[in-house]
Amino acid sequence: MRHETLHCLGPNGFHRLSYTEWGEMKEAAPILYTYEKGAAGKMNPAASWRPKVVFRSKTTAPYVPAE
Repeated sequence: MRHETLHCLGPNGFHRLSYTEWGEMKEAAPILYTYEKGAAGKMNPAASWRPKVVFRSKTTAPYVPAE
């Protein structure tokens, strides 16, 4: 597992993006999401935010190197 941080340029200047590489996972389906204001529902009823899915990948096959 590896944690990385990089700086990205957006319309309002630079911002930091952090991510963790978990290595190969069987039948991984990456999801990119952000947070938005609103009731979180059953997930966390006391929160004033909820996750919003931006992109959901199809299940990916693990990398198998050639021998």
